[in-house]
Amino acid sequence: MLILSIIALLLMFSVQLVLWLKGLPVLLLNGLRILYDIPPLPSSSQPIGGLGPSLIGSLISAGLAMLFASIVSILLAYVSVELQHKRISSVLKLTSTALYGIPTITVSMIVYSTICLHMGRQSILAGALALTIVAIPMEFTYFESIFSSIPLTYKEAGYSMGLSRGQVLKKIALGIGKAGVVSSLVAVFARIMGETAPMLFTIGNNFSSFAFNLFEPSSTVTTLIFAYAASPYKVQVDFAWGASLVLYIIYIVFSLASKLVKEVEL
Repeated sequence: MLILSIIALLLMFSVQLVLWLKGLPVLLLNGLRILYDIPPLPSSSQPIGGLGPSLIGSLISAGLAMLFASIVSILLAYVSVELQHKRISSVLKLTSTALYGIPTITVSMIVYSTICLHMGRQSILAGALALTIVAIPMEFTYFESIFSSIPLTYKEAGYSMGLSRGQVLKKIALGIGKAGVVSSLVAVFARIMGETAPMLFTIGNNFSSFAFNLFEPSSTVTTLIFAYAASPYKVQVDFAWGASLVLYIIYIVFSLASKLVKEVEL
C-alpha cells in the first residue's frame, strides 16, 4: 500500500511539474495580457497573446449551466430526500445515475443535432445547455448527500414552527449545508469549465473575437487547448501549455475561495 501510494503521489506530482515547466514560461512572457488579449497567429515568432475570447466563452457558458443546473438539482435532491421512501426518490436516483453515465461527447452530439442544426449555427447557449446536462447529475449527487446529512430534528422543528417545505429548504437545509453547497458548486463549476467533449460540437471555434451574444458562436479555454495542442505550429502548441496552466490556476483559486465559506449556526 505504501509503494502504491508513493507511485500515485509521484504521478500526480509529475503531471503538475510538467504543467508548470511548460506553461509558466508562456505565462511570464505574456503577463496579465493572457487574460484579455487574443491568441497568437501561427506566423508569430513567440506565443504572445491571450485567452480573452475563450475565457469569456468559458465563463458565460459555465455560468449559465450552473444557473440552470443548480436550480433543478437543488429541487430534485430535496424532493428525493424528503420523499426517500416514495417511488419518485428511486426514479430520481436511477435517472441521475443513468444521466451521469452518458459519455459527454454523446451529450455534445445530442445538443448539436437538436439545437445547433435547428438554429443553423453553434452558439454559447448550446454550449451552456450541454454543460447543464453534464452538471445536473453531479450536483444532484452532492446535494442529496448534503440534505441527507441534516438531522431530522432540525427540519421537524421548522415544520412545527409553521414553515412550509420551501421555507425549510431555504432556511434550514440550505442554511446548515451552506458550506457544503458552495463547495459543491465550486467543484462542479471547476469541473465543467474543464470539460472539452460537450463543447466540441456546440459552442464553436471562435478563438479570436469576443462574443457576448448567447446565440453566436464562441469558444472555451478547453476547446482552444484541444485545437492548439494538435496544431502543427510550435507557437500554438506552446500557447496551449500556457492556457492549460491558466485553467489550472483558476481551478485552484475557486477551490481556495470555497474554504472561506462558513456554516450557518442555528
